[in-house]
Amino acid sequence: MLIASLRLIALFIYLCVCLSGNSWAQGVLRAEKRAFLPPETTGIPSDFAPNGLVYKGFTYYPSITLKQIYTDNVYAEPNDGQDDFLTKVTPSIKILKQYGGLQLATRADVTVERYKRFDGENTEDHNLVFSGTYTANSRWSMPFSFNYNSTSVRRGEPLSQSATAEPLGIVSRGASLGLTRRFNRLILNLTGRYDEAFYDDGKTLITGAPVIYRDNDRQIYSGRLGLRYDLALGAGGRAEHILFANLDIKDSRYKRRDYVNGGFSGVYRDSVELGGFIGLETSYEDRLFANIGIGYFKNDYDDPSLIALDDIDFGAEIEYALTPKWRLGAEIDREITQDNDIVQGEVETRYAFTSSYEVYSRLYLDGGIEYTERKYGQDQQTDKETTYKAGMLYLLNQNWRLGFDAAVASFDSSRANQSFDRNIYSLSIIGKM
Repeated sequence: MLIASLRLIALFIYLCVCLSGNSWAQGVLRAEKRAFLPPETTGIPSDFAPNGLVYKGFTYYPSITLKQIYTDNVYAEPNDGQDDFLTKVTPSIKILKQYGGLQLATRADVTVERYKRFDGENTEDHNLVFSGTYTANSRWSMPFSFNYNSTSVRRGEPLSQSATAEPLGIVSRGASLGLTRRFNRLILNLTGRYDEAFYDDGKTLITGAPVIYRDNDRQIYSGRLGLRYDLALGAGGRAEHILFANLDIKDSRYKRRDYVNGGFSGVYRDSVELGGFIGLETSYEDRLFANIGIGYFKNDYDDPSLIALDDIDFGAEIEYALTPKWRLGAEIDREITQDNDIVQGEVETRYAFTSSYEVYSRLYLDGGIEYTERKYGQDQQTDKETTYKAGMLYLLNQNWRLGFDAAVASFDSSRANQSFDRNIYSLSIIGKM
């Protein structure tokens, strides 16, 4: 397997070097660029985009979102659920700076949720992402990043154990370092990454019995070989069509292998995931953007009693301006995720379709549908979730906007007493500078 993977990597490199031309490479994907750009405001007039604050060479983009939310099913229960109001506040900031060939970007936010009646559901999430790129010359550059996240397991997330009395906390952090080499239109990138995650234990909602979640604590070592090739250059040398390919390896090692009092009673979940993905990103003026690709992934477990997970991988992100006032969007994604206590993790496939229409000056109507399917390997469980969304956004001025959102969600599980419906409505005020 390893020798075959190395041969495939060598073949990719050989083919792309042979194809490289003489034009200056601009083949950086949009998702990679956005880390070092002002906050995204797609579809909103530039007059209403935040300018940021400049101080001592740093550019600051602060924002705050205040939401008043109503949910009719706090605990995601299969029958008539408990309803409640909650207040959600999210202050955030993005900071950009460039020192010669060094680009730096920092994004930080805190999300606080406070329920009116069920204060045991109160949560406070923290998120920090620091990223940078050092460009030594026209050929060599070095990207790097660090992230920290503190969050909670949300109601309705799949669990093999009983629902907990309070949301369980999760802390994750990671860092990456890469090396990029440019060959005219061709870009090669090699990146290594380290992640670790820590999970809290809890008690069941009904009986108060222990719920052991810490066996999900793990370390992840991963690597990626990425290729970018400019098939066509637009105005000013800007790439209009970029061919890209990634080869990935991920080694997951679980830190705790015990359920109660140090006595291990389960299977070893250590695994190695291999995957390959190839795609095309294209753009046309401000009307069309598309990133579409297909690949394959396989997750092999060290424990022979666990059946390997493998499937076709695919993904897409499409945005199209049907008219100057009407924009359509679509996202498709598939991945193996183990961010839950399902022994073999899950293969998750998500489809989302959106629409945004400016019905009047500064007034936008939004709508969409999202469908997610989760399959759990040999557990023979399948979950399907469908969410319909509608909303309205009004731009008061350059810095303030008002919003209303409604979401109707239906969760259908093949496991008994896991299906539920939930409706959520929210009013929001958003401030940006």
